[in-house]
Amino acid sequence: MVPGTRLKPDLIIEANSEILIIDVTVTFEHGKQSFERARQRKLDWYSCLIDRFKTPTNRVEVIAFVMGALGSWGRLMRKFTSRAYLAKFRHLCVCDTIRWSRDIYTEYVTGIRQFDPNDLNIQAPIRPNQNTKLTKKHSADAHKFPTAKNWTM
Repeated sequence: MVPGTRLKPDLIIEANSEILIIDVTVTFEHGKQSFERARQRKLDWYSCLIDRFKTPTNRVEVIAFVMGALGSWGRLMRKFTSRAYLAKFRHLCVCDTIRWSRDIYTEYVTGIRQFDPNDLNIQAPIRPNQNTKLTKKHSADAHKFPTAKNWTM
C-alpha cells in the first residue's frame, strides 16, 4: 500500500531514473474494447501516483497489465516481453488463468472450494536479521531466490 493513500499497485519497480507502477487486472473478453476499458480504468485509478513519485530527475509510468479471463492479452503487452519469452509466458498465463477461472466459477456454482490454500506453494522470502548466519542446504537451488524452504538458520 502506498502510504497516505488507499492504493495498492501490484508492483512498483525503481530502476535507474525510472519508476514503473504496475497493476494486473483480469477482464472478461467481451468485445475488442474490453481490454482498452480495463486498461484505462487502471491508468485512471493509479495516475495520481505519478505526481507522488515524480521528481525532476526521474520518469514515472503506470502500466496496466490486462489479461482476459480466458488467457489472452492486449497487444500493448508485447512491448514488455521479449519475443523469445512471449510464447512461454503466454502459455503459463493462459494455463493459470483458465485454471483459476474454472476453479472460481465452479466454486461459485457449487459452493465447494476447488483448491486447498495450503497447496498454493507460495512462500514469502525470509528476511534474516543481521546476526543470523545463513547456510545453503542444496547447491542445486543456488539460482533460486532465498526462501524459508531452501535456507537454514
